[in-house]
Amino acid sequence: MKWKKTLLATAIFLLSALMFGQGKKASAENKIELDNLYIENAQGGEALNSTVSLKRTGKLYFSFTDDTYGDVSITVSASDGTPVYKKSFAVVFESMAYITGELPAGNYTITITAVSYLTDFDATIYSVYHATLEYPEFSADLKRLTLTKGKSESLDIYCQPEQAQYAVRWSSKNPSIASVSQNGKVMAKRKGTTTITAYISTHLHANYQTLKWTITVKNPNPSFSKMCKKMKSFRQKSTKLSIIKKNKKAILKGMRISAATPVIKHSYAYLAYFNPYVELTKKNGKTSICLKFKCDIIYFHINRHASTGIDSLAFKSSGSSVSFDYSHNTKKKKRVDGVTIVRSYAYTTLSSDKKDNFSKLSKLIKILGKKKTAMKLYNSNDNELLKAYLSSPIKNSWKKFTSNYKKLLEMY
Repeated sequence: MKWKKTLLATAIFLLSALMFGQGKKASAENKIELDNLYIENAQGGEALNSTVSLKRTGKLYFSFTDDTYGDVSITVSASDGTPVYKKSFAVVFESMAYITGELPAGNYTITITAVSYLTDFDATIYSVYHATLEYPEFSADLKRLTLTKGKSESLDIYCQPEQAQYAVRWSSKNPSIASVSQNGKVMAKRKGTTTITAYISTHLHANYQTLKWTITVKNPNPSFSKMCKKMKSFRQKSTKLSIIKKNKKAILKGMRISAATPVIKHSYAYLAYFNPYVELTKKNGKTSICLKFKCDIIYFHINRHASTGIDSLAFKSSGSSVSFDYSHNTKKKKRVDGVTIVRSYAYTTLSSDKKDNFSKLSKLIKILGKKKTAMKLYNSNDNELLKAYLSSPIKNSWKKFTSNYKKLLEMY
């Protein structure tokens, strides 16, 4: 599909614009998805069919993604086979949308045909109903809400037409996380995520429609002094806590180890020192925390090639592995007796603002609990630069260190 975009897009776009025009883009509200039809590299004349139902008088809406290319036709037929809507268009990688006129309730067969050679289309079919007093439409301006523990907020439901009569029954999937009153007021109780549902009934239809909100409750941002106190309780013989009150920063350093290439190979060798540390900072009245794996590297090369190329660090054990991308900065560089020596540092950061960090952290803790754990350093070409097996004291220390960091994250 990419080669079509790069080689043919401009020429065919100009030709199709002259021959067929751009086509009117339709818009519709209150859409309900019915089906999706997709075809790629059609040979010409190939068609896909879908049978859909309109529960009452409404319209059918067709939305084509910007992967659509070539000559396409749409035919909508009633249950007796009579065509009720036809549309043909040419498009070159542009999103398009079309909508039928009002159609009575019933079953309809939709046929989308790839008319030309090597046509692609990706079309989603929707039903569209006009809101009436008998069949009103209900919506919400947001579907996700994040609240701090102890705070509350009301959820709003919008109705079209506004004169329609309806009643709402509110429910929380987990009231211990967030409860909801029968007026739609949500109260955040404890950290977690739950779903609030509004069951809507009209004067003619019971259980007419449901609306759902995902509610996430967060703990209040912990104070700097509270976090420092917690970090102090995690100190081990191999850790060191430094608190810089002026800069509102606290650093808890873990046990340090060294690793090196056993011999000079491919004209280079590495000597590296690793240690994890937790960094707590306070900015604009709020605290934030992260776990970093810092690597101090001394790189030796007999040529003038000065790039260490550190890209990632991985922990592996019994078929399981977890890797971390590294940022790299050069500190010092010099040449002694024909050998280029580069002193650098690299680090990775695991903070609470990315969900994948939590899964990586849990996986690392599990790997550090294995009998045999290897730590490997890779360059940007995924070549292994050095490898070290962690001793039991190191594994136990780092496992406890990372587990304690997870407890700190739970305070947020």
